[in-house]
Amino acid sequence: MPNKSRPRILWTVLGISLIAALGVWSLLFSLKDRSVLSLTVFDVGQADAVFIETPDRFQVLVDGGGDAQILQKLGSVMPFWDRTVDLVILTHPHADHVGGLVDVIKRYRVGAVIESNANYGTAEYAEWQKLKKENNIVSHSAVLGMRVGIGRYARVQILSPFGVMSAVSLKNPHDANVTALVSFGASKFLLMGDAEDEIERGILGRGINPRANMLKVGHHGSRTSSSEIFLAAVSPGISVVSAGRNNRYGHPHQEILDRLAAFSKQVFRTDRDGDVVISSDGRSVTTATAK
Repeated sequence: MPNKSRPRILWTVLGISLIAALGVWSLLFSLKDRSVLSLTVFDVGQADAVFIETPDRFQVLVDGGGDAQILQKLGSVMPFWDRTVDLVILTHPHADHVGGLVDVIKRYRVGAVIESNANYGTAEYAEWQKLKKENNIVSHSAVLGMRVGIGRYARVQILSPFGVMSAVSLKNPHDANVTALVSFGASKFLLMGDAEDEIERGILGRGINPRANMLKVGHHGSRTSSSEIFLAAVSPGISVVSAGRNNRYGHPHQEILDRLAAFSKQVFRTDRDGDVVISSDGRSVTTATAK
């Protein structure tokens, strides 16, 4: 007679193994320091994507890169059972910022969105707007002065756009770029998206203090951003450029790298360093890279 107990034993062993594996994953993620905010600038090629996780596990994604690569990146920093992103901030609707968010919204439950909501006629942006509506996701129009708590311990302050841009048609979406200043204790992180010189001048001209420990450099290190007067005002100890290897634009431009080196003790590039992780306990800031 065949031994009917063997399949039962096999399934029991497999079940125990699965439970053990889940336990290890849970332990690994629970051991992450609950007093630390982490900010990861993903290496997503010639695109932008920044992931923030607060000490109380509030998760923010600022831009999503240009394609589905963002899903692999999120999988590297989130446990596989976590299918929720609490807040998405879209700095502007160019494909290298919104393209991957289309994949994110199909895979993850998004709690809320902050974006300019300006009109921009591309297929990627139309798909993004359609999916937001289908999934009943609340979309807030970003404007100067908006403050949003991210978890109990950190907040985001919007520095641009300077007026309500909802339904406004723009030739250059950079003009309505959402610039975000993240604060956690005494640590500040300035995320520029693709903000160019006009927005930098607008921030300074309105008497806004952009000083930050870390700067996610505007527009992939293009010479259209990161003016000397703006960098002096930010005075970042750490600067991070998101750019693709051997990209056709020549980003980051050498003159910007030279300028950043004059203001920052550490300058990172995703095309050279891979993912860049910035961690803060609210007092001091540390860095790590994938390479």
